[in-house]
Amino acid sequence: LVVVGHVLKSIEQGFHFDFRVLRLNRDGSQDTSFANGNFVEQTFPARLTGHRVAASTSDRVAILGGSVDDVLTGNGYRFDPFTGIAETFANALVTPRNSPVVVSNGRHILVAGGTDADGNIVPDAELLDADTMQSITTLPLTVARTGGIGFSLSNGQMILLGGVDANGAPSDAIELFTPSLP
Repeated sequence: LVVVGHVLKSIEQGFHFDFRVLRLNRDGSQDTSFANGNFVEQTFPARLTGHRVAASTSDRVAILGGSVDDVLTGNGYRFDPFTGIAETFANALVTPRNSPVVVSNGRHILVAGGTDADGNIVPDAELLDADTMQSITTLPLTVARTGGIGFSLSNGQMILLGGVDANGAPSDAIELFTPSLP
C-alpha cells in the first residue's frame, strides 16, 4: 500500500491534504484490481510548512517539524489517511525545527537536524516513541544537516543522507542510526 499526498489547497480552517492510495504487488507493479486509486480530501488540524512525514507500520503517518502560521512548532501529529483522524501531540519535540529528516522504524521515530528559529542548523536528533510520540532521548549527529532524507532498514536501523550542512554545502555524509534493543 502506498499513500502519496501533499497539500492541495489552504482554507480558513486549515490545510486540505489530498491522498492517492495505490495498492502495489510485491514486484512493484500496480494492483489494477484496486483501479487507479482515488483522491480523498481530508482536513488537517494545522497549517504546516517545513514539516516532514514518516510512514509507520500501522498505515498511519507521523508528521513532525515545521511551522504553523510561520511560527516553529514542537507539536507532533499522527494522521490516518483511511479514517481521516488526526491526533495532536503537544510539544513532542524538545527543539522545534524546520525541514528535519524524519524516519520511523515502527518502534521509534527519529527527527534529525533541520533549522531552528534563528536559522541555524540543528546538530542533533530526537528519538521518539512511535506509539506515544514521547521523547526518549536527544543524540548528537555526526553531521548537522537540514533538508535531508531518511529511511528505515528491515532490521530497525535508520539511515540519514543528503541535505545541506552547516556551511550551506550539499552533504555527502550518510549516517546509520542503530536503536537499542527492547
